[in-house]
Amino acid sequence: MLNSPIKANLDNNYKSLGMKFCNLSGSVLINTIFFTEFDLIFQSRFLIFSKIEITY
Repeated sequence: MLNSPIKANLDNNYKSLGMKFCNLSGSVLINTIFFTEFDLIFQSRFLIFSKIEITY
């Protein structure tokens, strides 16, 4: 993965949203599933965007 300040900042924002979501649910299992699926979705989108930037 590319390490950029923008990506790191977005990761932190999404993970804090995940934590808020998990605190409401109060479940470690949902925490794990949420982090894993969200990280995969975010990383795949980030890779697509980075490819578009390189192409242009």
